[in-house]
Order: sequence, then structure tokens, then C-alpha cells
Amino acid sequence: MFLGKSPPEMEIQRLVDHLSFQSMKSNPAVNNDESTELLARLHGQERKTHFIRKGKVGSGKEELSAESIRRLDEWISKNSIDGIWEYI
Repeated sequence: MFLGKSPPEMEIQRLVDHLSFQSMKSNPAVNNDESTELLARLHGQERKTHFIRKGKVGSGKEELSAESIRRLDEWISKNSIDGIWEYI
């Protein structure tokens, strides 16, 4: 029940399907496909990934170089806000 309403089981299943990782991954609006395609073309590159990639925590470290990871860690360290970054 939400806001005093109980949606039919069929509607709940449609929502569960719509919010699934696979559905999100294949949704151009979620992946911001137009923007990432434009940026890739502006930089003369082929887009190699989507915003939603694998659904696996930490998988970015498999795709980034050691130097990129070092720079990101340094940026996070310098720009952290108490209570925000300790879980990452």
C-alpha cells in the first residue's frame, strides 16, 4: 500500500520489470545516450560504454587505468564532505 492505494499485482509486476537493472541498462533516457554520443563524436571517439554498465559495485576499477583511479581517489580525498564518502 502506498498513499492509501494498493495497486493491482499486474501493475506491481510491470513496475518491477521497468525498474530492473536490465530495463534500466537498455533505456536510452537513463543512459543519456544522446549526450554521450555527442561528446564521443566531439572528441573524435567511438562511445565504448553506457552510463549504466554492469550493475557490479566497483567494476569501474576494471575499466579505469591506475592513474585515473589515483586521480579520482585524490579528488575525493580533497573534496570529501563528512558523512558522504566513507561508504565508497
